[in-house]
Amino acid sequence: MHFLVVSAATIDLSPILTPLIQIAGLILMGLAGWGVKKILDLLHIGKESTLRATLLDAVDRGITFAQNQATLAANGAQVPVTNSTVATAANYVISKFPGTISALGLTNQHVADMVIAKLPLT
Repeated sequence: MHFLVVSAATIDLSPILTPLIQIAGLILMGLAGWGVKKILDLLHIGKESTLRATLLDAVDRGITFAQNQATLAANGAQVPVTNSTVATAANYVISKFPGTISALGLTNQHVADMVIAKLPLT
């Protein structure tokens, strides 16, 4: 009987293993980033604080707009803050940022209350 002797051969996979590991790392980093974004979207973290900041800035601009309108109507005289000023400022904010208001779950009365809270005390 004749036996065929086969020697164990080693296969060097390092030329293709390194790029495969790098590609797998990129895929995992992408999935991790996507996962974090989904979690933050579910928890409304980041997005809600940005919306709040935008709305508060809009309230400031609405107050400035209402005061300017009242000053123009009074020909530059000092104008006291009235319900009309509050209504003008609130309507300005409501008309310019309806999506932000609804995303935060606010009503028109909430916006009016924010305007009143941010009015300068004189």
